[in-house]
Amino acid sequence: MISKQLPNLLGSTIWDAVVVGAGPAGSAVAARLQRGQKNVLLVDRRNGSFQKLCGCCLSPKANAELEALSVDLAAEDIPPIPLKHCTFQTASGALQLGLSHMAVMSRERLDALLIAKAVESGVEYQGGTKINRIEWDQTSNLRLLHAELKSPQHAFRATIRSRTVIDASGLPATSRARSKNQLFASRIGIGAVLRDDHFALEPGHLKMLIAPWGYCGLVRLENNCVDIAAAVDLRILKRRSPWQAVAEIFDHTCHAPPTHLSTAAFIGKPHLTRRSPLFDQRCYRVGDAAGYVEPLTGEGIGWALRGARELAGAFEQVDLDRPDAVLQIGLRYRRGYWAATRRDFHRCRLLTLAVRNRRLWDLTMKVSRRVPALVHRIFPHATLQPSHDGRHPVLSLSDGGEP
Repeated sequence: MISKQLPNLLGSTIWDAVVVGAGPAGSAVAARLQRGQKNVLLVDRRNGSFQKLCGCCLSPKANAELEALSVDLAAEDIPPIPLKHCTFQTASGALQLGLSHMAVMSRERLDALLIAKAVESGVEYQGGTKINRIEWDQTSNLRLLHAELKSPQHAFRATIRSRTVIDASGLPATSRARSKNQLFASRIGIGAVLRDDHFALEPGHLKMLIAPWGYCGLVRLENNCVDIAAAVDLRILKRRSPWQAVAEIFDHTCHAPPTHLSTAAFIGKPHLTRRSPLFDQRCYRVGDAAGYVEPLTGEGIGWALRGARELAGAFEQVDLDRPDAVLQIGLRYRRGYWAATRRDFHRCRLLTLAVRNRRLWDLTMKVSRRVPALVHRIFPHATLQPSHDGRHPVLSLSDGGEP
């Protein structure tokens, strides 16, 4: 519940940093800054965690970043499910891979754990807070955040003052004009979580169903629900409902869809692939707000957490009392961020483009069978362990249907 005194308390404090958005990147950077003796406020427009599209796969990089934050997922009452296998299925064949050091965990639980870690570090957290506008007061060199705080009983307005602002609010919308000018039109993200105990998907198995107009990822969560995350062309959604678009991907790859797919509550994301400036005079951007590549390899959370580490590290290198502190932090952040992620972004972007071309994707699968080392170029977390005869890797290619 929001108290009537809270707007005055928020407005009377000058924060070193206000983090807008309590997703993985926002909570992680807030916790790291607080550890560095910064006075940090973390706000989110919602109260508590909620269902989000995708992001339930934890890559080796994500697990390493969580360990650095002292987040012990294995100690949870219901630990994440280790991911052991991945299947890429098209109408013409299937590519099966082994996976190592990967896990799956629902976003609601992951976000809640990271918020708790930030609060444990000393971060002030306030849910139900919408930031309507951010201004730069050049006289005081402070950022003024015009906020609206809502609770079931009350709604208040407050002006929050801070030396810096970090935008971790997620993926912003892309204008139609910008979308039309893209060489490869970005896809729309849609997804749902279903309770289906009889659907043929064992825990620890990630399935990617690929059609010319989109693809769909399937994985079973730790609560036994099936997480469905798809990226589809906008033209499909203009004449199909979300569940029908996903059902067509199932049909194209000769898979039977979950029983209750037609009644699932789908959520959506705007155009997926995009780039944003990492900083300007108003704010820094981290996580999806900093840029996004279509989610095909399960590495998004790892990138978000790594970006949070790079931004917090840039803060540690610069004295906030310097007149040019905002610029110097931004330059260091940009340099570290792109050094850490550029190669992964390019690899994933090329992969998503290959998926759109059936012939190119079929060629990729066949070459991967003949040259297994290529798999490591595309999927660094894939494993190539000897099979029962001790000669061939755990990498197979079937000619259609179920692998």
